Amino acid sequence: MRPTNHALLATATGAAIWALSGELLAVPLTFATGVLVDADHLPDQIWHFYLKRRPRCFIVLHAWEWLVALSVATVSLSFPWWTVAVTLGYATHILTDHHFNMPHRWGYFMTYRAYHRFLFERISPDWRIKDPLQALSRELRIRKDHGDDSQTVPSDESHR
Repeated sequence: MRPTNHALLATATGAAIWALSGELLAVPLTFATGVLVDADHLPDQIWHFYLKRRPRCFIVLHAWEWLVALSVATVSLSFPWWTVAVTLGYATHILTDHHFNMPHRWGYFMTYRAYHRFLFERISPDWRIKDPLQALSRELRIRKDHGDDSQTVPSDESHR
């Protein structure tokens, strides 16, 4: 899912938490945890495009394990507004990414990715990795052409 869509959903979720809790800070907190998760794509992109290394899929913030940990913390702390905001912001991100990005069913588990040594082609061979500058320009709508700005990650062993 694109960052602009994550931003809209996270803002709406934060506004709902604000309406229920009366805490205005729920909006930026939910926004941050619902959008900034995508910053973990940058190391993977730099690894592949600028260091010319075999694509890896670390995306350390995209993991169901984090959602479980946040949920346990929220329940253990008796549902303070700020943990609800963090957990729901993160949950909207992971749930929508899992639905719209269509990874392997276990692809958003860090343990699954680690088991497969974070090899992109083993985790979800249909995913595409984008050059970070092209992805940013697409998101900012400054791209001049309307062609495909991503590269298919090769599934051969040539990038070792």
